[in-house]
Amino acid sequence: MKQPLDYYQQHHALDAPKIDADSFRPFWRRRTHLDQLLIDRAIGIRQHRAGQRFRALAETAMSGAYRTQSLDRGGSDRGDNLSNGVAIAAHLDALARLATIRAALGPFAFVLLEVHLVRDLNWRAIAARYHVTPRTARAWVIVALHGLADLLRTGGIT
Repeated sequence: MKQPLDYYQQHHALDAPKIDADSFRPFWRRRTHLDQLLIDRAIGIRQHRAGQRFRALAETAMSGAYRTQSLDRGGSDRGDNLSNGVAIAAHLDALARLATIRAALGPFAFVLLEVHLVRDLNWRAIAARYHVTPRTARAWVIVALHGLADLLRTGGIT
């Protein structure tokens, strides 16, 4: 497998391919800020998995927002990503789960999770948004991740 360019490696934290008895990842992976929190031991595996789950829900919810041209429909541009019932159900389910998370954690914690987990903003960008120090922004996100993990653990969201 080809190694990423030096310039890219200088500007992004990357994990090399890993193939061993415990894992099979034959590709380079960009390390997210969530991954870095786990590496720094600021959060545990439960919070990390909750963050991954939130990101997956957000990606599923956002998937319905983008229209595509369907090649099966004779060139019509009326098709969209939600062309079958399964995709529609997954999209609506993700929206409902995210609404439940927002109601349980509050809009502030929800937005913190969104900018950290989905948009993968760095601490400086999050701090600038709320006029606090990067250290404070990081602490707020960690608290929000703990709240999310507790919500998922108690069965508030399945």
